[in-house]
Amino acid sequence: MLKLTKAEVLNNVQIAPNIYDMWLKSPEITKNAKAGQFINVYIDKGEHILPRPISICEIYGDNLRIVYHIVGGGTEYISSKTEGNTIKISGPVGNGFNPGKEKKVALIGGGIGLPPLLELAKVLKSTATDIKVFAGFRNKEVVILQENFINLGIEYYISTDDGSLAYHGNAVDCFKITNFSPDIIYACGPTVMLKAVAKLGIPSKLSLEERMACGFGACVGCAVKVKEENAQGWAYKKVCQNGPVFLGDEVIFDE
Repeated sequence: MLKLTKAEVLNNVQIAPNIYDMWLKSPEITKNAKAGQFINVYIDKGEHILPRPISICEIYGDNLRIVYHIVGGGTEYISSKTEGNTIKISGPVGNGFNPGKEKKVALIGGGIGLPPLLELAKVLKSTATDIKVFAGFRNKEVVILQENFINLGIEYYISTDDGSLAYHGNAVDCFKITNFSPDIIYACGPTVMLKAVAKLGIPSKLSLEERMACGFGACVGCAVKVKEENAQGWAYKKVCQNGPVFLGDEVIFDE
């Protein structure tokens, strides 16, 4: 069981409709945290027993950043926290991106799947020579983190489903038209996007966005099918414990 800790809320601001940007002070978490991992955020209200798993967006000294979308009562409660409040969290949880020494890298993010790629981009800047970000959103109102990536000196390509900004389409199709040939793709976003990334035939690491119940491996609510060297050729693994990052060629996506 992960140890619970109280984190101080440094700020918590809305950056797009129903999307919030929160910085927390938590040296207990940041000293071990890596790009691609997540934290469990606990709700101080009886009707919300289970924690909310939220990806780590940035790590800076004793502070960590999360960017989250309000999808229910739990995340709505988190959005009500203000500077100086405390909130219970545990972590870091899961298997991160663990980047290698690839020189040409593509980061593909869909919507709220984009935030964990920011800390990864910061790590990659020390080894990669060519990094491009392909970010897909429903419309221009929910575009996030553009300035953060650009300030790192990284090319940032936007696509919108409705064509209201930049490329009209999804992030994977936007990637295709650039003819960029990366050594590896790191991606996080909806399953349909990750499935499309895996089909590109380029080495990839995918952060899966399965719904989690407990967030620390006690249940099987986030199980996914992956290739395995056994009699049936596959097995179920837990996203919260064995992931959330998996190799693109090991995940078995349902047809």
